[in-house]
Amino acid sequence: MWWKTVLKWIRDRVDVDVDLDFDGDAVAVSVTVRFNEAVLLSERFEWSVPAKDRPARLAGKAARRRSLLQP
Repeated sequence: MWWKTVLKWIRDRVDVDVDLDFDGDAVAVSVTVRFNEAVLLSERFEWSVPAKDRPARLAGKAARRRSLLQP
């Protein structure tokens, strides 16, 4: 089927990189999607780690999102 050929062609050219950084008081995730040499998406997400006496939540209002691509 022709769509399988198209999917194989795309799969051979797309690269997804995910980096996880953890230091004692923060967690950061960087996601980069490339198609051949072109960067389609580059995002960095950062969260602070809650104190031991507070419930563990990494999602919510405390989460910060910053785009790595310059406009």
